[in-house]
Amino acid sequence: TGTCGQTAHTVEVIVEIYPKYFKSAITAKPHVNTLGTLKVDGRDYDQNENIIPNQGGLAILSTQAITRGGSSKYGGTNSLGQDFAPSTSFDPSLIEENAQFDGGFPSSPDAMLGVNDGTLKAIAQSGVGGSQYATDPSDIHIPLRGVTYLELPNNGTWNAPNFTYCHCGFDYNSFGVLVVHNANGNARLKNMRGNFYGVIIADDVDKIHGKVTGNVTVIGDSPRGNCIGNGTGEVHYSSYFIMQALSGQLNNSPKIVSWWE
Repeated sequence: TGTCGQTAHTVEVIVEIYPKYFKSAITAKPHVNTLGTLKVDGRDYDQNENIIPNQGGLAILSTQAITRGGSSKYGGTNSLGQDFAPSTSFDPSLIEENAQFDGGFPSSPDAMLGVNDGTLKAIAQSGVGGSQYATDPSDIHIPLRGVTYLELPNNGTWNAPNFTYCHCGFDYNSFGVLVVHNANGNARLKNMRGNFYGVIIADDVDKIHGKVTGNVTVIGDSPRGNCIGNGTGEVHYSSYFIMQALSGQLNNSPKIVSWWE
């Protein structure tokens, strides 16, 4: 809205603010199995972690099967804009199994974000905005910022990282884009703890015990663990933190879809 003297003019714009693939709290190429009390919520959480009604996404989207076990719960927003709180007896409209992707499921973290191959690794190696690149998890410094790219060896695992750094009575959480990947597609993020805000893309995610607000994407073919979460972890969908993660070093600016005056 713009005002000049006694005259005001309003233009309403619809924009696409993140890649089309992020339609759920968890996006996965392989099957997804949840156990324990893992809570997966596709309702849209804002920057203060309050729910924005009726504009979220699915709990889980997978190109294969989705199996809910234990006391794990799914919530989200269906295609009609109806919100559902997480429940063990979740509404079936909150998940999508055997999902189809135009051209197939993205084959790399860069493809998932719609950027050129090598972009994420180059940003991480540049160190801009606190970005980090490593081939050994012990070289990664917490809390994370910018783009963090961990390129593990064949069948490598980053085990039990805590994404919240505690110092002098204060907690410092991690933000941005985290990639755990290798050329074989079998790099594993396992037993993650603490709080992460943004986008996690990994070949394999094994047992979430912390909280992710944004999106978790699994791009590998075959998980080595028996479930994506079996403890008290949480994954909350957040268009705000997805946008924040992708609009910094990646310069993924909003795209105008349509407008009216």
